[in-house]
Formats: sequence, C-alpha cells, structure tokens
Amino acid sequence: MTPIYMKRHLHKHLPSLLFLAGTLLLAACGGQAPCDGSCARLNPAPEETSVACKKLKVYLENSLSMDGYLKGFTEFNTHLQNITFAAERATEAGSTELFYRNSLVRPFKGNIKDFVKNATNADLFPKGSLGTTNTEEIMRDVIAGTKAGEVTVFFSDCVYSPSETDETAVNSLALLRGAMQRAIGDKLKTDPTFSVLLYRFTSTFNGKYWDINDDSVSLSGKERPYFVWMFGRREHLAKIYRAMAEEYGGEKDNKAPLQCYAAFATVPVRAEIGTGETYELCDSSRWHIAAVDNPEQLSFSLRADLASLPVSPNMLLDTASYNVEPSYDATQGPHLKLTRIEPIRTADGKKQSLSHKFYVTIGEYNGKKKIPSPSRVTLTLRRPPLPGWVEKYNDPAGKDIRSGHPAGRTDRTFGLLPLVEGVQGAYGETPYVNIQLQIL
Repeated sequence: MTPIYMKRHLHKHLPSLLFLAGTLLLAACGGQAPCDGSCARLNPAPEETSVACKKLKVYLENSLSMDGYLKGFTEFNTHLQNITFAAERATEAGSTELFYRNSLVRPFKGNIKDFVKNATNADLFPKGSLGTTNTEEIMRDVIAGTKAGEVTVFFSDCVYSPSETDETAVNSLALLRGAMQRAIGDKLKTDPTFSVLLYRFTSTFNGKYWDINDDSVSLSGKERPYFVWMFGRREHLAKIYRAMAEEYGGEKDNKAPLQCYAAFATVPVRAEIGTGETYELCDSSRWHIAAVDNPEQLSFSLRADLASLPVSPNMLLDTASYNVEPSYDATQGPHLKLTRIEPIRTADGKKQSLSHKFYVTIGEYNGKKKIPSPSRVTLTLRRPPLPGWVEKYNDPAGKDIRSGHPAGRTDRTFGLLPLVEGVQGAYGETPYVNIQLQIL
C-alpha cells in the first residue's frame, strides 16, 4: 500500500485506506514549512487478517431448571432452532456441533430439531444427569473451549442457586463476577479479538424453578426469561449481531425490541483521510500533513468503517458519544473539535465500504484559533455502559419467586448482573475506537 501525505498547493489527491487497530497518528507541519521529511510520520497498524469460521458449537443447558422451557411447543423451542440457523448463515460456519451441558458434556449426533426434542429424553440420560449445574464452572468451560475460528452459542436460564443461606448466597455474587471476569480476561490474553454477545428472550415455562436457596417452585404457563450467550472472534459475532438485528431488532408480533448486550474487543477501523478545507492529499512515500494556506485554520475529514460496531446508529452519529482530549494543559481548552459525523452513501443511496465521515476543525481558546505545537489530541468512541435491561431484569436478592407466590415475579434472574458486570470488567474502559492526532 502506497502511503499518502498532505503537502502545500498540491492538487492531485488520492485518499488513503488505513486499518486502525488502536492508534492513528497524524502530524501537521508548521504553516509555511515544506514537507521535506522533518514531520512525524503516520504509522497505521497492520491490517487484521480475516479468519473463516471453522465451527459453530451449540450448547443447551439441560439441567432440571431448563426442563420447563422444553415441555410442549414453546417459544424457546422455536428460538433455539431459528437462532442456530441464523448463526450458521451469518458466519458461514464450516460445521455445526451440538452439545447438552450440565454437570456433564454430552455431544448429540443429529439435526437441530431432534436436538431440542431429545433434551429431556430420560433414555438418553440414564444416570440422572438432568440435574444441577454450576454456573461458574459452565461459563469457564464454555469460554475456554471456544477455540480459534470457532463460535460458541450457549442457551441457558442462568439461574444461580448456590444452596447457601441468603446472606452468604448474595455475598457469593462477587465471586461469580470475578470468575466471569477472569474467564474472559484469560481468553483475551490468547485471542485479543475475543468478543461476547448476550441476548435475553422469554418463553412459556412449565416446570420447576430453583430459588436462591436451591428450593424448587412449580410454575405452569408462566413466562420466564432465558439467555443466549455467544462467544468468538469479533468479526464472526459482528455478522451474527447484524443478522439478529434484522431478524429480531424491530417490534414483531407485538414483542418488545431485542434485548442485547455486546462486549466487543477493540474494533479495527478501516479509515481514510479526506481533503479538508485547508489540506489536500497527494501521493508520496511518506505520511505528512502540511498547512496549505493559513496555519491558524485547520480542518480535515476522517472516513471510517464503523459498520461492525455493536452500537446504535444514533450513537455513532452523536458527537457526544466521542471524547476529544488534549494532552496539554486542560485550562487552555480543546484545540480540535469534532463538529459532526455523517453516514456515507453513494448517489443511489447505497452504503459504501466506509460507513461514516468525521469532520474535525480547530477550536478557539484564549480568543485565538491556533494550534499549540507540539500537542496530541485523542478522539475515542466510548464503550457503551451496560444496557438498562440488565439491571431491570436482575433479581438482586434471589427472592422474587417467593414474593407472594404464586403471584411472585418471574421476569427477573438472580445472578444476571454480576455475570454481565464480569464481562464488562474484563474489557475495562478500553474504547471501541481510539484515534490520536499528533500535531508538530
């Protein structure tokens, strides 16, 4: 790839295509100084290699608490099959493997319809393996077992029943949070692209629910939540994310919008630097920026591919979603300002490979428009906070089902919040996009 630089009064400009894994460095020469090699260079990160999805692994928790979703023709049965098909199509997986998971892992040879049908077949589980599950253990094994090039889909009710006193059980939530964070963190050490998707669905439930003390309550015809966890390489989950949004994202059949939580590793941004009001691009063997006319006026555009980000379109277009932080004394005020973001479309309305265009201009401080030199400005797209539905549907004390039973709440899940907080903690404050501008 031939680098491109910005030079005074050159009118032949060829936009450059960059792949930014974390940091993009631009350098601006002084107003009248020619770009003769004295400016700092732009050092784009190497392009990330695309990897085919070798295998889709589907795990169905078939503990006793899941039995209530599988009895009769329920929404769960339909969703499990449709979501599996959607993941297969989106990732173009080379193969699909099916497993039952509780205290044991049992592979199933057959199609997805029989997989659901046989989940409660006592003849297949003669040793009473339709029993209890250890949430911490299952999550750790499923995450660690997702090999390179694989996507794992795990269907579970995420019921946490530690079989302890109320106080001890609630205190153990911190251990659950820590275990989830370690499991994701360990995976990120070997695969920095490792990402997570979580979906919440509801289904008719006819069976037993186990509370915080591992005591059972019989429910009939009640609506209960269940969860679909997805683990794998970021590019594979991005395809599933888009497929799920198309299938379940709107209000269909009077159902609420899709409830989704996404934790993606830092997203490589395919970007190009566009011609600004005072800067032009030309072909060269170096990366440079030089002022065209007025050194006190700076504006440029940055076009990037943000299509794979698991955030709403409104968030991507909102300048408030981004942080612009100068490295010099903050009392001087920001000297670069992100003024607007626009979606990129062709004349016929079709989307291009580069999805968004950013406009950056110099801001005013101390009554002047001037760039402090040297300085560095960082433009980041913040990682979104936990979606509101996670806390809304978390049972903080594990006693919902006992509150005025049989009229107790059945829509919340004990242990949900610490599981998701553990995932969020593993990725920390790392932004989805991090662009740094070096002004010399």
